[in-house]
Amino acid sequence: MSDFTKDLIVMVADNDAQLAVEELLKRHQSMGIRKIDYDMIRHPQRDSGCRGKPEALLRGFSNTHQYALVIFDHHGSGRDNLPVASVESETRELLRRNGWCDRAEVVVIAPELETWMWSDSPEIDRVFGWQAKQPSLRDWIHRQGLTDQPESKPGDPKETYHRAVREVGKAVSASHFKELAKTVSFRRCSDPSFTRFLNILKNWFNQTTSPDS
Repeated sequence: MSDFTKDLIVMVADNDAQLAVEELLKRHQSMGIRKIDYDMIRHPQRDSGCRGKPEALLRGFSNTHQYALVIFDHHGSGRDNLPVASVESETRELLRRNGWCDRAEVVVIAPELETWMWSDSPEIDRVFGWQAKQPSLRDWIHRQGLTDQPESKPGDPKETYHRAVREVGKAVSASHFKELAKTVSFRRCSDPSFTRFLNILKNWFNQTTSPDS
């Protein structure tokens, strides 16, 4: 029997990420993992703290939580000039040397969390308030020069999100991250960091089930 009291400790950079990840973990069956018992903490130094000093806050959890997962943005991490894989490896090594051995993983989102928002799901139009607006959200984004093609992801996902909600008179809100994490099919998000996030959890907490459609 395991001596750990909980399955997972998750470190994130801000409230947006916390709300999104909390909603995603509620959908464990859709992810194909068992229900897990977890805690979540935010690093006070946000992305740069998650990248450069995660071990100080996570060291105390290494005897109570079986795994640790650190999630932060590439942009703002202080290592924007390095490849994502190198930043992940660097941060993972800090955890490995400070009590976690091979029980910790790192997900770096390039360029930032907002890239997880953008897919071909109609839920985006609903959450952003674009259901009945013309042109469509994707056409408007393309006409603004924010994408190469109407169906492609914006080059600057955060700025595009901010402009899109302002266009319909809404405020930027962490609730948008929460709502999209609650409703958008995992099949519709092809971002490499999101796929990595899912695969890490499946490797740790695998359960035989069908992914959502």
